[in-house]
Amino acid sequence: MKHVTFHSPALRRQLPADHTMLVWLQVDTASATSLREAVIRAGLDAVRFLRIDACPSGCSVRALLCVERDAAPALQAQLLQRLPGCQWHAALRRHA
Repeated sequence: MKHVTFHSPALRRQLPADHTMLVWLQVDTASATSLREAVIRAGLDAVRFLRIDACPSGCSVRALLCVERDAAPALQAQLLQRLPGCQWHAALRRHA
């Protein structure tokens, strides 16, 4: 997995829009480690990158991940099962 932001032109060249999607996940701060472990275990090769940042309020963390479109529904189901408080939001992609 790579640690880059989705605004990076290099990332847009590497990840064709028709094969991947960006997803925002949000969980409470106590679940940050569990979130990372769950994404790595459930996503396997379908996750292209994962970035976790603290929210300004400090009571939750937000993760941005890029996942293959075909694997997204299964990954979403597994994450929501493992982390009941997890919020899943598909992000809009901007193309160069």
